[in-house]
Amino acid sequence: TAYSPSSAARIRRLIRRSGIDPRVFHFVDLGTGKGRPLVVASSYPFLSIVGIEADPSLCDIARNNVRTWTSKNDGPAISIIEADARVAGLPDGNLFVFLHNPFVGDVLDAVAERLAELTDSAREVVVAYSGDENCAALERTGAFSRVRLTPLRPWLPSTMSLFFSSASKQKRA
Repeated sequence: TAYSPSSAARIRRLIRRSGIDPRVFHFVDLGTGKGRPLVVASSYPFLSIVGIEADPSLCDIARNNVRTWTSKNDGPAISIIEADARVAGLPDGNLFVFLHNPFVGDVLDAVAERLAELTDSAREVVVAYSGDENCAALERTGAFSRVRLTPLRPWLPSTMSLFFSSASKQKRA
């Protein structure tokens, strides 16, 4: 989809509302764009922070933004990988995956199926979807339970959801 930036407040809210302990999760931003989610995530003690972006020019911008941020602040190392989210390497262990409506159609379907394949009884996978107009692909996998976040302005429709794998849902029940 066309690039649109993620709000830092939305990213923080999704992390907070997920109920995860960042010390036992890797933060992965699929379709990282210019890297704001990575910078926001660096204020939490994630095991690692990884951004995956297919557009080379956005990767360069993200790397510059992260370099500027990390030169002024301490925090976990941030990796930016120029790759297709359907096949890019992902960290082993628990994953907190951030999506800001980066893909549609066949690409989103393939990414959703890939994330579903990563779920098992021991590995937690939490997908935070901001701007979730196209998130039905995650629901169709059957691997996740969806929690829609109530908007701060309750008269507006929800545009943020959290998807929990069965291992993650059990730990939060």
